[in-house]
Amino acid sequence: MSPQVGKKKKSKAAKPRGIIAHFVSYAKKQELTKKRKKKRKGTKIAVCEDLTSTRYKLYTYLQNHSNIQDAYVSNGAIKVT
Repeated sequence: MSPQVGKKKKSKAAKPRGIIAHFVSYAKKQELTKKRKKKRKGTKIAVCEDLTSTRYKLYTYLQNHSNIQDAYVSNGAIKVT
């Protein structure tokens, strides 16, 4: 069983809380992260890496910046193209 993150909300309309998944091997994690875009098409499921608040703020800033074509996270590192 994986632990859930965030506080439980009483509202029925609230989004479900996220979980933190632990993988049996690094190879399994890489396999999932490579396939995450294909697997979630048409669903409400998102697969994201857990970032510190500082890195998350930087990542969202880079995603919204007009001069940057693409920003993504790979193994905790923020990559920009």
